[in-house]
Amino acid sequence: MFENQSCAILDHLPRSRLAEGPYWDAETHRMIWVDIVGHVIHRYDPRTAQGTTCPVSDVVGFAVLATDGRLVAGIGGGIYDLAFDEPTETLLTQPGMHGANRFNDAKCDPRGRLWAGTMHRDATRDREATGALYRWHHGQLEEVEPHISLANGLGWSSSGDTMYFSDTHQGTVWAYDYDLVTGSASNRRAFIVVPIEVGVPDGLCVDGAGRVYVAIWRGSCIRVYAPSGDIEGIIKVPVRNPTSCCFGGADLKTLFVTTMPSSNENDPRSGSLFAVTMDTPGQPSERMNRSL
Repeated sequence: MFENQSCAILDHLPRSRLAEGPYWDAETHRMIWVDIVGHVIHRYDPRTAQGTTCPVSDVVGFAVLATDGRLVAGIGGGIYDLAFDEPTETLLTQPGMHGANRFNDAKCDPRGRLWAGTMHRDATRDREATGALYRWHHGQLEEVEPHISLANGLGWSSSGDTMYFSDTHQGTVWAYDYDLVTGSASNRRAFIVVPIEVGVPDGLCVDGAGRVYVAIWRGSCIRVYAPSGDIEGIIKVPVRNPTSCCFGGADLKTLFVTTMPSSNENDPRSGSLFAVTMDTPGQPSERMNRSL
């Protein structure tokens, strides 16, 4: 089912310096993603082909919608509340973490609990692992997993009983047993390890059949894994650095892919948003429930 699958560019949308964090809101039928180093949150409505932008004050690792319709975004080293039409940034929390760290990827579990990871602002591979994985819990961030090198993609199995999490510099996507009632993750084990000659695992998402789609940075592809960890297929991305992916569209069968340029790549398409139609629908991006 993945033979000859290749992403097509949405060339009417602006390029980013580092596009990340794709998020499909099923309520408004809009796509949201961030340009991390461009300090911008993008929003796109495929029905009208119209896009808007929301500038922010620092690097922005993620942006998700809360149940009240406002944005919750990881800007620099804090998590902020803001809105597209009223982009005043209100600090929600700033965890006591290494001063040179910033937020990177984040996602909400099927109940709406926010999970967010951090990384050093200097993403050098051999740097000390100062990042961490956090969970939002009743208005506070709890550190769940310390000593993360570069926190990246998050996702949950179709049943919600397994959580996936990428630590990019470790080349590993971890799997955890997950309790949806309590929001606790346990029994960490390696789900997949990506050989360095293939690339490194970046953002990820999960389809309705439980397959895990992992963006392979420096690998020009999305690798698709069965729940067992066996590789099921490869979706080609026509630029070197795909950064993340998510399902969207009215039937959740459109896989959106964010990308970034690299210093040795002159392809004008890099940094653009791409899309490909899949046979199996994915899982919707959840809104954040601030009360959990």
